[in-house]
Amino acid sequence: MIGGWFLFLSLLAFSQQAAPPRDVPGPPAATGTVTGRITSAAGAPLHRVRVTLNGAVPNAPSAVTDTRGAFAIVDVPAGAYTLTATRAGYLSIQYGQGRPREAGRTIHVKAGAVIGGIDLALPRGSVLAGRITDEVGDPAPGVRVEALEYRYLRGRRLLVPARLTTTNDIGEYRLSGLEPGSFRLRASSTDAWESDEGKTTHVFAVTFYPGVTSGDTPQSIDLGVGQEIGGLDFRLVAGNAARVTGAVEDLNGTPLPDQQVYLSEINRGIGGRLVSSGQGAPAVRTDAQGRFEFSRLAPGEYLVGTGGAEERVSVTVVLGDGDAQHVTLSPRRPAGFSGRVTTDDGAAPPFLPTRIQLMPVPTEARHALPLWGESSGVTVRADWTFRMANLDGPRLFRVSGLPEEWMLAAVRIDGRDITDAPFEVPRGGADVQGVEIVLSKKGARLEGEVTSASGSPAQDSTVIVFPENSALWGPGSRFVRAIRPDDSGRFALNGLPPGVYRIVARPLVMEGQWEDPAFLQALARAGSRAELFEGTVETVTLRAESER
Repeated sequence: MIGGWFLFLSLLAFSQQAAPPRDVPGPPAATGTVTGRITSAAGAPLHRVRVTLNGAVPNAPSAVTDTRGAFAIVDVPAGAYTLTATRAGYLSIQYGQGRPREAGRTIHVKAGAVIGGIDLALPRGSVLAGRITDEVGDPAPGVRVEALEYRYLRGRRLLVPARLTTTNDIGEYRLSGLEPGSFRLRASSTDAWESDEGKTTHVFAVTFYPGVTSGDTPQSIDLGVGQEIGGLDFRLVAGNAARVTGAVEDLNGTPLPDQQVYLSEINRGIGGRLVSSGQGAPAVRTDAQGRFEFSRLAPGEYLVGTGGAEERVSVTVVLGDGDAQHVTLSPRRPAGFSGRVTTDDGAAPPFLPTRIQLMPVPTEARHALPLWGESSGVTVRADWTFRMANLDGPRLFRVSGLPEEWMLAAVRIDGRDITDAPFEVPRGGADVQGVEIVLSKKGARLEGEVTSASGSPAQDSTVIVFPENSALWGPGSRFVRAIRPDDSGRFALNGLPPGVYRIVARPLVMEGQWEDPAFLQALARAGSRAELFEGTVETVTLRAESER
């Protein structure tokens, strides 16, 4: 299936005719221009395709194709970019992408240059369709149906939604816009009802195609490019309602009576992204012993919380069929994490602070999917100070949006280096102040080329750079990087911290797979070895490794 996707896109790329000449104005001295043409899989020009460059600057340059399918992105700052083409009804494709979930090739824009021939063909998305019925075979309207696929998120391979919809009034569903690959179908409903004797509350268990629960073996469905598979009908499985019990207490463990406790149902979108948090049940108040209970709950993900503006707490719980979970809530004041961004020579960075964002990267497995309310990052103030709040669990602190030649050199608290050691901000404790985030231009540069066994450029590979020290692997590592070579097989990475590295070129690397320690362990003796020093440039020539 994946090979078919690669062959399909390869044939499309080679079948494209050269873009018609256009009157493209010459770029200013410090910028370049990128031009090309977008067509459908059948070769027809596509109008209104949004073409976007991502990489070197925070506000991504973009353009829209004309009636001939041609585009020109002008005044592009010099730097390295990937290019994405998007239009409703078609799959979004990156230039040079050969497989689903693979990053595109790098486009290097030089000052004064016009880069042409960036041509793409957009295929239609694939479709899964069918009908959902209840346990007695009647149509089940309003059921949430998801097409699930495996993706790498924060170093873990997880099954997450690729598309989602709800059934119509006669229980029909249609999931469109899918990339080729292997999927599982999952259906869920919030309906609840009492048994005939009135003693048991029933709900629908989360049900997978062809009508089984997660404890059984859900069937995978393989989709080709633009393929539509219908008739995927299945029945929901009836189960038992779940419940959440708990207690609210102060920091000393004393029960807190008459406290309002809320329960919110969490909804996730494509890729496990948090979408909404709506009422999962009416709020309740604790009794004289500080206890509370929520019952008649369908399987799903919920947020249980209490407290006010000053002191509060919330806990995420995932309920399965008939589950009963107990939680203890102790409201506390969220602590802050604040400080200043500077450079290694003590000066303010020579670019706008709005360009970068500070990110607290979770390192625990339970945070592979983001938790509701967690901080996803903050912008830096005009005076280069910052403050983060509402942090939960151990974090690495990272910087996004840096210019290509800059890197994160250190994160320090009162002289203590926490750059690569997870740090937990204590909830309910004093604010962590005086944090120093240091940026530097003294990182190493690694450049080179990738060739195939025949000596030709291996442009359809991914270069993974990682340290030999496995303690530095994992989500948020400054030492692990990945890049696609350009059309000539060349690549370059700036801002690497000093250390001993392995450099490997591999096909079939999924987005984010390089954050998985097991994946890096399999590569530990492959490729080339290089020791990088501060401010130096190292050049390597790689032979593309075969898939193992």
